[in-house]
Amino acid sequence: MIIDFHAHTFPDAIASRAVAALAASSGIRPFSDGRASSLSAAARAAGVSLTVNLPVATRPGQWMSIARAGKEMNETSGATGLVSFAGIHPRDEEPERILDALKEMGFRGIKLHPVFQDTAVDDPLTLRILRGAAERDMIVTIHGGMDISFPDRRECSWERILNMLEKAPPRKLVLAHMGAWGQWEEAERFLGVPGLWLDTSFCLAPDDRPDFLPRDQFVRMVRLHGADRILFGTDSPWSSIRGSAELIRSSGLGEEEIGMILSGNARALLGV
Repeated sequence: MIIDFHAHTFPDAIASRAVAALAASSGIRPFSDGRASSLSAAARAAGVSLTVNLPVATRPGQWMSIARAGKEMNETSGATGLVSFAGIHPRDEEPERILDALKEMGFRGIKLHPVFQDTAVDDPLTLRILRGAAERDMIVTIHGGMDISFPDRRECSWERILNMLEKAPPRKLVLAHMGAWGQWEEAERFLGVPGLWLDTSFCLAPDDRPDFLPRDQFVRMVRLHGADRILFGTDSPWSSIRGSAELIRSSGLGEEEIGMILSGNARALLGV
């Protein structure tokens, strides 16, 4: 069993435009068209049993439309292998009320992306959501480090993440991209923090590209943080699903560590 804890889909009507725009800004070739049906087919072909879709609310007020689509995805997860988190914007009014509604709708977690939401990870508005989610025992997945499409933006730099962790101690917090994309040495400063998980999305490259995480450092980070709190993620459509799994298997980790990362940890965190 493999669980992909970090993937993205877009509504069919805008998927092509959204993926094309992000591909142009990042310079990254997508591996699929961004549609849920395409992700489901690719994941099944790669041996992935469950994929977590992470929608981002890019402006206040989007949470309900995202939740409706996510609830529909969750109701058909047995057939598609896709489950969805919810989206919330830090500038949404009454975030506690929204979190209560999302919890009532059955969502296990929410996704935040400080760059696309133009709100720093340690901003009081973000901290309020993090504390509210922790009080409700909800998972929060949040982008960590630089964003390849916007290399000058620092809303979730490692310094801000450290400040966030101090001001809002995590309970079920997942930092994407092994904590801080492109700032992995600095990310080692918050390895071992209780209540913190890291996902492997878009970190390892088959050709050991210098801007990606070196495999020896990846192994070191896994063992410093604890292999029981590392989650497999692909960042689909931006990475090959099958290729991402093979990079974990060939990283130099032991079989027990690989099993925890590919599925065991996600099963425990999701309660499935």
